[in-house]
Amino acid sequence: QAEDGIRDQPRSRGLGDVYKRQGDTWSVQLGKLAADSNQDARSRVRALQLLQENGESVSERQLKKIAKDPSGELRAQIATLAGIVPSRAGYRMVAKFLMDVDPLVRRRACESIIRSQMPVDPSNIIPLLSDNDRFVRFAARRVLEKSPVYLWIVQVLNSNDLHVSTSGMLALLTLQPDTSTLGRIIVSQRQLLEQVTPSHEGYLDLVRTIQLSGLQDSSRTGSDWDGIRALLLRHLSSGDSSINRELARTLAMLSPLGGEPQTVLLGLGAIYAVQAIMVSGLDYWNQLVSLGIRLKATRFIQNDSVSYTHLRAHETEAD
Repeated sequence: QAEDGIRDQPRSRGLGDVYKRQGDTWSVQLGKLAADSNQDARSRVRALQLLQENGESVSERQLKKIAKDPSGELRAQIATLAGIVPSRAGYRMVAKFLMDVDPLVRRRACESIIRSQMPVDPSNIIPLLSDNDRFVRFAARRVLEKSPVYLWIVQVLNSNDLHVSTSGMLALLTLQPDTSTLGRIIVSQRQLLEQVTPSHEGYLDLVRTIQLSGLQDSSRTGSDWDGIRALLLRHLSSGDSSINRELARTLAMLSPLGGEPQTVLLGLGAIYAVQAIMVSGLDYWNQLVSLGIRLKATRFIQNDSVSYTHLRAHETEAD
């Protein structure tokens, strides 16, 4: 029996010989086993895998039946198969799987779209950018990256969902956008900063996309960048040290080095200015001295031997 063949044979060897001996008979038995709801999910999934590995396929009728199975593991396998051997019926199944209750099924559906380059409506993908499962969010973002930007850029940049906006902007930045598109991203980031506070879930993701924008826009000048820096400084009063640390790093990176870094450092204060030094270079040490906060800064990092040694080595130069 096909079921016995699956259970008795090692996964990595012997199955090809069994298939050759039993031929079409085994294929039929595997198809029946895969569609039999009385069998355990593991054996049914393995039957589907064996059919695919040997160039066989389950009938469309059987696929539709399995696609409604209560086992998420089985539905996920069907979503995978739909991307390996694409068809119109498979497209329809994958579209439904994008809204499945099981995150594994949703992720596999996204992966099938990427693998087979299925035509997909971005409106069905964008909600997944705020999925509770981070693997689903990643797969959905990859789908957008493989889709024409003009089909989804407006939806993600205008979204009221912070997760959707930041994931969409990350997808755009990954694609190395042109100057015009990068400008639109920076405008959206400033607008989002005006609407959210550090307590919002996904705030750090927004800050990190701003860092990526800063890396791609080497000038970092203009009213939108000025607005972003002002808003980040305002948010620095957050009681969350991890957020404050990321804000300090971002402000240090975004500071136009040819301008007036003293202004940024003064806004940061002693503690976060030290962190700014760590990511922006030793030139900032002289600025700390000029602001009269060296002593406070040194005391702050005495518990960190690496940072303390790093700064003390240059304290004589500053004097």
